[in-house]
Amino acid sequence: IKRHGPALIECAQKGLQTPPTQWPDVVKRKPLTDTQEVYADALMLLLKLQAKRHQISATALAGRRDIESLARGERDGPLLSGWRHELAGKPLLDFIDGKTALRADSMDLRLAPRDG
Repeated sequence: IKRHGPALIECAQKGLQTPPTQWPDVVKRKPLTDTQEVYADALMLLLKLQAKRHQISATALAGRRDIESLARGERDGPLLSGWRHELAGKPLLDFIDGKTALRADSMDLRLAPRDG
């Protein structure tokens, strides 16, 4: 507060003086459908599996909103570029595209190529 307090107050005052016509548009997303919600839950599970595999926090890879975007069919965002894409984005897209499936072997869950 001591260091940045005056700058924060100045920003707040400028914001209060800005007419509503100059406010940024707020994009409200529609809630997920029941099917999309279940799909997002499945993608979250896969994200956690990838995080465990690479010994990294799942939240470092993506947040729930990123996963919900994928469940909606969107193909953009931080999860789909750079190192996040390599560790988790590509495996999730492969699952979405039907290239891989979730397998259970002796209480171990993993993504594996689909048969057929």
